[in-house]
Amino acid sequence: MEEGVGSCLGEIQALTEIYEEHPTAVEATLLAAGLRWRDLEDPVSTGTDWGDVAAVLEHAPWDAPIRRAVNPKDWPWNDPARDLLAGIVDELRTLQALIGNLSGAKPHQFPEPIKRPVTAGGEHAGAIETGEATLEEIDRILGW
Repeated sequence: MEEGVGSCLGEIQALTEIYEEHPTAVEATLLAAGLRWRDLEDPVSTGTDWGDVAAVLEHAPWDAPIRRAVNPKDWPWNDPARDLLAGIVDELRTLQALIGNLSGAKPHQFPEPIKRPVTAGGEHAGAIETGEATLEEIDRILGW
């Protein structure tokens, strides 16, 4: 899709909605990167613009406050080490079933793998995404 005004406005709307829903988590995540939400009021003197805020929030570390706020139940699964460890446990359990039952264990008798939270698209839950909005929608959200 072509980048344009609609794309930028949609990103601003999405960021504003995230801030309205999780203000302290957004502030804490921005502070870790040396930014503040209020810096957006005067981007010329602060050097902070919407793109900076979007980059920080969209690429926040797996354990950032915004990740915990957006996905409070499953955020620990964004840790690559946790997923790796779960995979190792799954393989060890399967190996134990194979070796422990030399009488001919069937695959349906093997232990179930550890459940991992995954979205319909196969990606981990808790992703922060931005979208598009009209100029009128942005004005309404910002109260202008």
